[in-house]
Amino acid sequence: MKLCRNCRTINEDSAVACARCKMRDQLVSYNPEATKEWQTAMHKKNNVALQNVCMNCGTTDYGNSDRCARCRFPLKVKKRDA
Repeated sequence: MKLCRNCRTINEDSAVACARCKMRDQLVSYNPEATKEWQTAMHKKNNVALQNVCMNCGTTDYGNSDRCARCRFPLKVKKRDA
């Protein structure tokens, strides 16, 4: 996947310009799993309690919305026990 530095939209690997804002030369490689692994490693290294964070912008997820309050990126919804 590629992430647009201009509007933070995730694009396909084959994209040359952003599908949303049409900007060229703004796409960078993006691997959400690598980002999550890095965040986990930093939290463990610094003895910080893990919190839910947006995988796109890193904002801490406060609330029950299915999208990030800052960048509107879809958040993983956790199922709660009844």
